[in-house]
Amino acid sequence: MQGMAAGQARGRGAAAGARGWAGGPRGVAARGSCVAAARGARRAAVEGGPAVAAAAPRGLGAAPGAGLLSAAGRTPGGRTRGSFAAARAGNDEPESLVERGIAIIPYLLPLMDGVRYGRFFFREFPQVAALLVPLNPLLMWYYSVRWASIAVFFGLYYGICNNMNLSRYVRFNCMQCILLDILLIIPSLLENLVPMPTGGQALQVYIGAYNFIWLFVFVSVIYGVASCLLGQTARIPGVADAADQQTPDY
Repeated sequence: MQGMAAGQARGRGAAAGARGWAGGPRGVAARGSCVAAARGARRAAVEGGPAVAAAAPRGLGAAPGAGLLSAAGRTPGGRTRGSFAAARAGNDEPESLVERGIAIIPYLLPLMDGVRYGRFFFREFPQVAALLVPLNPLLMWYYSVRWASIAVFFGLYYGICNNMNLSRYVRFNCMQCILLDILLIIPSLLENLVPMPTGGQALQVYIGAYNFIWLFVFVSVIYGVASCLLGQTARIPGVADAADQQTPDY
């Protein structure tokens, strides 16, 4: 009896061993496929970006929160936040001498609209007026033609500021000039409301206001033109931040 029981036990052990040996290759294959899947998931997470990393199971080697960290530094379009700053910085520098020349042209607008505020300044400093003599033909045309100022204003706005074929450097400088020209509307309105004093302290204040407006415009134009010639970005106080917001990066 004991021999028969031992024989049966050996028979069951042999059968179990045979089943284990039969299932062994499938187990090895299954483990091999899991390892291959884990390696493929990690490779796809590295190459495919945050979406694949977030979808990869944590049990396959993806660190918890790795997908969230990868997605946090990217925008919905797939570009990193730093790439926008880099692209913007690149667009704020001229790529050629032609762009510098185009960026200088809009500074004629505030200069031509602001030159009339220098009439008192030119009496004391005629040397400055002599610098503007080459612009006399342009000034005569600008002030003699009825719609010249409006045509130049909208020509610059639609031809340069809204022209996406031009670089941001050119469009930014043009927008600064337009905003600077718009600021000149304020003293023009005050000039129509307040008549010119005939003498006394009021006349001195009037002259001082004229000189201040002219010097601000003249220095801003010189600063902008010089910066364009040097390939730098001029930021005129009072209008630079607004021009930055009104000039898209694309």
